[in-house]
Amino acid sequence: MSPCLKWRRRTMLAALVLAVIALTVARPALAADPAEEKPILHLENADGSKVVELSLADLQALGRVTFDSSTPWTDGAVRFEGVPLSAVLDTVRGTESRLQAAALNDYAIEMPIEEILPFEPVLAWARDGRLMSVRNRGPLWLVFDFDRFPETRNETFLARSIWQLKSLRLQQ
Repeated sequence: MSPCLKWRRRTMLAALVLAVIALTVARPALAADPAEEKPILHLENADGSKVVELSLADLQALGRVTFDSSTPWTDGAVRFEGVPLSAVLDTVRGTESRLQAAALNDYAIEMPIEEILPFEPVLAWARDGRLMSVRNRGPLWLVFDFDRFPETRNETFLARSIWQLKSLRLQQ
């Protein structure tokens, strides 16, 4: 085999290897993250006529807010990012006045909607810029800004700050 042919062959092989590496690196960036498409929140109105399964991408499309607050469960203030609870409820809410929230471990709590909305609760999906895993109170945490609204630092509101949230059900 001539030296010129060997050189061409090596060059084409190197180009092919580089193309495969480039596609391998770029492919995850081009594809949608499956975690963003998987439903993480079940939402239902009182009579069950409106049932919505929301993914992280769906929740992010409803709006984003961030705030810094300390909680009894974190060391110092942390930055929460999520969607206002009011925006989520607006997708199915009619005349319902109560909300039942349930966690992955089946912890559940019921609360009057008009009593909590003035304190601008958020369904947080990120803490300090990182998505929350189940192990770290995720994928969603119904959280209040305890620093901005110190009146929420009581047993009632602490019980309503439910992490590992899986479902919201509106009730009459």
